Amino acid sequence: MPPHIPAGLPSELLRRRPDVLSSEALLAAQTARIGVAQAARRPSLALTGSLGLESSELSELNAGNSDFWNVGANIFAPIFNAGRNRNRVAIERARTEQALLSCEQTVQRAFLEVEDARVAVRTCRDEHDARRRQVEAARSAPILSRARYNGGVTSYLEVLDIERSLFSAEIAESQTLRLYLDAIIQLYKALGGGWNPEP
Repeated sequence: MPPHIPAGLPSELLRRRPDVLSSEALLAAQTARIGVAQAARRPSLALTGSLGLESSELSELNAGNSDFWNVGANIFAPIFNAGRNRNRVAIERARTEQALLSCEQTVQRAFLEVEDARVAVRTCRDEHDARRRQVEAARSAPILSRARYNGGVTSYLEVLDIERSLFSAEIAESQTLRLYLDAIIQLYKALGGGWNPEP
């Protein structure tokens, strides 16, 4: 039998969908890029220096004048590149806005797919119930038709016609059952893995 789908499914189930997870991760990464661009606007100082040996000839590497030292400071680069760095921050904010809109669109599409799948489940279930009642009603008709044939009231052609109608009703019922199960699968897929939340 098809599984029971509870009423009042929580919207948190959509967070398991791969497209929603991907858009959220892209938005988080893009938001972090704003911080990187803002950090590039500030001067940076190296807290540690460099010390080593340097020479143009390998044989002079141990000579007394071959040592070097360096204390890194990048104070003036952000000042000279202030306009460029400010534009980088603005660009990253615009890209973040795009990522936010894309994330919202993905979530709205997920809600739409879930709602469409729920409507399809409800519609297919109702249609399958109607077809099942039709088959139950059609099953009593051949019995009556055979009794009429045995009594000599009707021809065997009527018996065959009624049995063909029963067969058609059974085929229609099996087709609607398949559509109902397909709708449940689509709902399962739209929810990102079913309606039972993970503990």
